[in-house]
Amino acid sequence: MEKVFFFLYTLVLSFFYLLVLPFIFLFSFKPKYKVSLLARFFLWKNKRLKADGVYFHVCSFGEAKAIAPLIEALPLGDIRLSTTTNTGYEAIRGYTSESAFLPFEPLLFLWMRRQKVLVVMEAEFWYLLFVLAQKRGAKTLLINARLSDRSYPKYKRMAWLYRHIFKHIDEVYAQTTLDKERLESLGAKHVRVTGNIKLSRLAKVSEVLDKPKGLIVCGASTHEGEESLILDAFLP
Repeated sequence: MEKVFFFLYTLVLSFFYLLVLPFIFLFSFKPKYKVSLLARFFLWKNKRLKADGVYFHVCSFGEAKAIAPLIEALPLGDIRLSTTTNTGYEAIRGYTSESAFLPFEPLLFLWMRRQKVLVVMEAEFWYLLFVLAQKRGAKTLLINARLSDRSYPKYKRMAWLYRHIFKHIDEVYAQTTLDKERLESLGAKHVRVTGNIKLSRLAKVSEVLDKPKGLIVCGASTHEGEESLILDAFLP
């Protein structure tokens, strides 16, 4: 049954990949997506990571920063990193040159090399990433795993898919007991509660600033051009 699912999943996803390629190419002309889309869907300037390392995959900037204590605890020569966003890529390049964008799943057959360990952060449930890593000899780990109140019902509706994914994850480290229960309901095995990795290293005060008078506007996560929109909304 597992072999049948593997074949059908790969076939359907490959067909979808070929179907959307023209649209992906058009979107790649937008500055926001240019680098990541070309790298992920066309392997443009997206080098293969060296083999036999400890391979971390994170989604974006926040997760890339959160794994810093783990990266620092390992020999630099063993580290391999991938991400799916431009901001995440800028962050992981600060750790090692063995950094790349994670290709769309069907391309992993050509791109992915054998690794000692695959460590995936939070909720990056890429079926072929786990399967191919495990088939090529890697131990597979899901760390800082979580399922929010909002997202859990969606995962439950696709529980049949996640049961196949969790068959290829050797160990899971969840943020909370509730996350552990939810993950196990989707088929996760060998689940331990370890807390939130993002809280393992609290930020230190580097500078104390006096609170300015008047209205304070905080743009926590903005892209180019959005700051002016925020200011226009508040300025008289």
